[in-house]
Amino acid sequence: MLFQLLADSFFATAILLCALMYLDYALRVYGQKLYVARGRQFVEMESYELNPMWREIVEKQLYWHPRALYLFAPMVTIGFAIGPILLLQAIWSMQRRHAKLQAAEEASTQAPSNRDARPNWTNDQGA
Repeated sequence: MLFQLLADSFFATAILLCALMYLDYALRVYGQKLYVARGRQFVEMESYELNPMWREIVEKQLYWHPRALYLFAPMVTIGFAIGPILLLQAIWSMQRRHAKLQAAEEASTQAPSNRDARPNWTNDQGA
């Protein structure tokens, strides 16, 4: 169900991707806070963050930083600009699928079937 929604809707995919990207960033900052609070007792590292692009920001322990927002903002903007159009397209395609399934179900119920016929277990050969 979720995979089908993500495959059909760019809007849902963009929102999920932005949420996961921010979650990754927030978990980096949270990990830095834990490292400063307790981790330094056990492991000594130059820096908790390995990515040099994010090292300075993560060491400041800011959950909302302009660089993080600059990276996430274009994806959110694209998602909100193109998303409604693609969302309507996804709804339309789901309605078409539902109509096809409903038509197939009606056709199968209207077609004569031998499922309801009783088997003839008697021996009618004139014994």
